[in-house]
Amino acid sequence: MDDFFTPVSTTYTNPRLQGASPGGTRTSVVKNNRGGNATSLTTPEEALEILKSKPDYSDFIHVLKYLSHPSRQFSLFTPGPRSSSITTVLVDEIAPNYWPIFQESLKEKSEHLQPGSDADVEIFCHAFEALAVKSVSGGLKRPDLELHIDIYLDLLSALLGPDDALESLYIRSTSSPNTDPASHASKDIVSLLGRGVIVSTAAEADFLIGRRGSSLHWVSDAKQYVEWLARSMSRWMKKSPPEKSIEFCAEVLVHSWSIGYSDDMHRELFTSLLLQGDAQPQALSTLLMRISPTQRDKASYGLLSFVSRLVQDVIEATEPSLHNSVVSAAATMIKSVLPCDVLSKGSYIAWLVPEPSDSMSDSNVWIRRAIIAGFSDDVEFLADLLNKALALFGDPLWIGWAPLSFSRRWPRWSSSAQPT
Repeated sequence: MDDFFTPVSTTYTNPRLQGASPGGTRTSVVKNNRGGNATSLTTPEEALEILKSKPDYSDFIHVLKYLSHPSRQFSLFTPGPRSSSITTVLVDEIAPNYWPIFQESLKEKSEHLQPGSDADVEIFCHAFEALAVKSVSGGLKRPDLELHIDIYLDLLSALLGPDDALESLYIRSTSSPNTDPASHASKDIVSLLGRGVIVSTAAEADFLIGRRGSSLHWVSDAKQYVEWLARSMSRWMKKSPPEKSIEFCAEVLVHSWSIGYSDDMHRELFTSLLLQGDAQPQALSTLLMRISPTQRDKASYGLLSFVSRLVQDVIEATEPSLHNSVVSAAATMIKSVLPCDVLSKGSYIAWLVPEPSDSMSDSNVWIRRAIIAGFSDDVEFLADLLNKALALFGDPLWIGWAPLSFSRRWPRWSSSAQPT
C-alpha cells in the first residue's frame, strides 16, 4: 500500500524544522505575505524584502543568483547600508534554515564557500555575541540556541577554510572604487583576523554549546587558527602580490603574535616558503622587510631558531663527511633570506651572544658556524663579535683556561733537575 502514495512536497509552518536536501524533494515554507516576485527582481531592495519574508528554496536561489550576477551594478561585497542589511538577514534568518542544504551540496561537489568582505565575517561575530548574551543571561530561553551557534560555527569554518580566504577577504573588502587599500578597510581586517577576535569569539561559542576542551571547529582552536593564517599568507606571498598586499600580510603576522603559538605559526610559514616544492625564499625576505624595524628582529630570530633546529635534525641524520656541506647550505639560506637590510649586524651579534649570558638563544654550534661563515669576509663583524664575546665571557675563560695554558707552555721540572 505504501507504494501507491508518492510525496509531492512537504510544508513546514516553522522554517527551522526544514530538512530537505538539494537532491531530494524541495521543501516549501509557508510565506507571510511576501511582497515581490523572486523571478523578476530589479533592485536590491526587492531582494531584501523577499529574504525577510522567509522565502522557499526556489525563491531563495533566484535571489542569490540576482545578488551574485556580475552584470549588476550592486555588489554584495561592497561595504554599504544595503549590503550590510542583506548580509545581516542572510546570517540571522537564512543561514539557520538553509545551511544544512548547502553544506551537503558543497560536500558532494567538493567545493568551498568564497568569503565576502570583512563586514560579513564581523556580522558572524556579532551574531555569536548576541546569542552568547541570550545564553548566559536570565532572560528569554531559546530551545534552538545551541543549534544556531553550531550552524554559525560550521558556516564560519567553511567560509575561512580555504587557504586563499585571507586574500579573498582583503581583495573584496578593498575592491570598491571609493576604498583606499591602506584605509580603514584593511585595518579592520587586521583587527578582526590578526588580533584574535574570531578565535576568541568562536571559542566562547564552542564553550557555550558544551564542547569544553575538545573543540570540533578549527576556528576556535588558537593553534590551528594561527597555522591557517600562516598557510594563507604563504600562499598569497608565492603569487608575488603588490606592495600594499605585502604590507597587509606583514601587519597580520605581527598582530597575530598576540594570539599565541608564534613558534607554530613561524614553523608553518617558514616551511611553506623555504622547504616545499614551490618554495620562494625571496618572498619570505620581502615579507620580513615590510615589518616595522621594532618588530622585525622577533620574526628574524624566529627564522634563525627554525633554521637552527632544521640544521640540527639534518646533521644528526647525515654522515660526518657531509656536515660541512649542511653548514654551507644553511649559511647560503641565511644570507639570502636575512641580508643586512632585513637583520642588521648588531642584531646578528645580539642573537649569537645574548645579554645576559644565561639567556642563551635557541642556537647550536652548527647554526653559529653557518652565521660566522656567512660573514667570513667581514672583518669588522668578526671583530665586534669577538669583542662582545670576550667582554661577557673573557674573565671566566681566562680563569678557567689560563692555568692549563701555562702548564702546557712551561715544562715541569723535578726537584733534582731544576735549573740553577
